[in-house]
Amino acid sequence: MGNPRATLAAVALAAAPMLATAAGGGGLYAAVGVGSADADDTIQGIAVDDDDTGLQFLLGYNLLESVSIEGGYVDLGDFDARGPVFRGSTEIDGAVVGIRGQFEVGDHVYLQGRLGFFLWDVETNGTILGTPVEQGKDDGEDLYYGIGGRWDFAKDWGVSLDYTLYETDEVDVDYVSGTLYWYFDF
Repeated sequence: MGNPRATLAAVALAAAPMLATAAGGGGLYAAVGVGSADADDTIQGIAVDDDDTGLQFLLGYNLLESVSIEGGYVDLGDFDARGPVFRGSTEIDGAVVGIRGQFEVGDHVYLQGRLGFFLWDVETNGTILGTPVEQGKDDGEDLYYGIGGRWDFAKDWGVSLDYTLYETDEVDVDYVSGTLYWYFDF
């Protein structure tokens, strides 16, 4: 049997347009963001303490004026990993599915919060005492959550500055990003 969380998320995304029409919401958006991802953790005695440039690609739907669902892909980057005899790197990326709530605080200015599931993949490569070792891979699902501010500077365009924490079993990543939103109706 498949992952029940992923199945529930897929059903919610598929039902969103019908629910939004019934509730008076509507509006599809796409977003692309770039930011600084910072990992500072220890995995089985190996310190992961580095930052890298992260990217995110989102597609969302406004269910109501203040609530959206969104899904997409996040690449949090490649981080140095060091232990007493290990030297290498850890790469973290994955899919996201969640909700975004927003509250208008000024003319086209919003505070927003995000909460959802991060379906992550972690890949570690490196050497032990200079000898290459087989790469380690892990995957799973954990939460992500964040807060930020957005300004819709035109009818179809907006920008945001956000802080999001992505959790994994291996390492948690703080992500500060700027995101460009494009709103469109069909």
